[in-house]
Amino acid sequence: MKNGLEVLLKRMESNPAEFTNPDTKKWGWAINPAIRRAQQGYPEHTADLPFLSDDEVRQIYDKWLALQGELFTEKVLKTLLADSEPDQRVPKQLELDLLAHIKRPTTTGIVHAHNNYRL
Repeated sequence: MKNGLEVLLKRMESNPAEFTNPDTKKWGWAINPAIRRAQQGYPEHTADLPFLSDDEVRQIYDKWLALQGELFTEKVLKTLLADSEPDQRVPKQLELDLLAHIKRPTTTGIVHAHNNYRL
């Protein structure tokens, strides 16, 4: 694995907020070509990150997709918590579980939290 790729993947893990928007000026130069190349089916000859193998590009893309999934989950949970109708609000314990998830984003554990409640 190339050093730059290893550093990028670790940065994506430690600072996911920097990578949730592919238009970001900070990392767009690396993320956008990986997204484009992955969505084109990893063409053999491409101007998008030609020095990285398909597997290396796939690692960037997969990590980015996982971050997008976490962002989606966070938005869904925040929307549920923001519901102003008392009868539409989630039960208090689930609300606490959801808030904990938002502060510590990970989909593991949240599935268990909502299994006991009807959303």
